[in-house]
Amino acid sequence: MSQVSYLKNNMNKPVFVDFGCGPNLQVAIEYKKKGYYIIIIERSEKDLYNHSDMDHPDMEWFKIIADEIFFFDITDLSKTITYKADAWLCSAVLEHIKLDDIDLFLKGMKNHCKKNSQGLIHIDLTDHYGGFNHRVNPENYNFIKNLHEEKEWYEIIEKYFTIETWHKLFWHQNIESEDFKPHVMYDANGDEYLSDYYTVLGSENKEEIFNCGNCIGLDFNVFV
Repeated sequence: MSQVSYLKNNMNKPVFVDFGCGPNLQVAIEYKKKGYYIIIIERSEKDLYNHSDMDHPDMEWFKIIADEIFFFDITDLSKTITYKADAWLCSAVLEHIKLDDIDLFLKGMKNHCKKNSQGLIHIDLTDHYGGFNHRVNPENYNFIKNLHEEKEWYEIIEKYFTIETWHKLFWHQNIESEDFKPHVMYDANGDEYLSDYYTVLGSENKEEIFNCGNCIGLDFNVFV
């Protein structure tokens, strides 16, 4: 019996899949602590190290956290992984996907998820330096492949997943309403702290969803 066949027949853990984690494994670490089997999918080994403070690539560090690491383009619908996800994450990835590839990417993600699995999709709407200059001078931000905002992303996400709740993120200085709540974060020790941005619950009424222009990010809690 091959190793893959053995694993498929002897899995007794829930599975967490991180779609495009890059060097940030904090969420995967939290799921590993809960007893999940961890799978990472990245386009290439280089993408694991990009924007990290590693002096040199160290695959052994990633292997401490991940039970399996796959390198392929998620838009390639012919690719498969050993186990489909019970829980999953796609964080700060979709803004880097070309317009023509977004639907394929979401189909690819869905192919790797179990029915009724739950996931979080986070999309960074800034220029990745805290502002929105990519909307004024897109030629200077060729790593951002689309300029969708909240209205467009809601319509796209709901084509492939059931949206349970969704939130809009704003910098603290842009918030005047007392209804906006600070976002709770966790440091490396698992201790809570408040971030410098706030979140507001998105509307369930699609007619009330609009692009406000200063939203810095979106969180979609979805299930398949």
